[in-house]
Amino acid sequence: MKALICSLIVAFLPLMVFSQNGQPIIDMHLHAHRVADFSGLVSPPPIPHCIPMTAYQIPEPGVSWREIFQNPDPPCDAIWSPMNDEELLTRTFELLDKHNIVKAVTSGPLTGRWTEQFQGRIIPALHYSPVHGHHPWILFAHGSQKVNLPFWVK
Repeated sequence: MKALICSLIVAFLPLMVFSQNGQPIIDMHLHAHRVADFSGLVSPPPIPHCIPMTAYQIPEPGVSWREIFQNPDPPCDAIWSPMNDEELLTRTFELLDKHNIVKAVTSGPLTGRWTEQFQGRIIPALHYSPVHGHHPWILFAHGSQKVNLPFWVK
């Protein structure tokens, strides 16, 4: 029985692995935030970021995550943030092209600009932050979002 299962896995694994190559992708969760929004939280750009996050050591008591992220010498082979919003847009769309992402449901302050520049590729989504006093229904009331409400809300 084990031999049969192993044979089936070996037989179908290439099919599963290669079946998705080249297929168009719709990204269901893309953010379009300003680079400057993160400078106050961490440091001025470029900002290093370890992937995977497990490369960061858990801070000792009394040390904040902010201090860990502000370290100009990260504990990994970090990726570095763009310097400005234009570079963010360019790098984002290079990655979308590279991974054959044909549409992206996007939220954030730069969504309007990205939608104008890449018409048909960006699907504007609801963006709100309860921390900053936003509530999704207020955004709908002011008409700042163009999204379809679920059938149970209409």
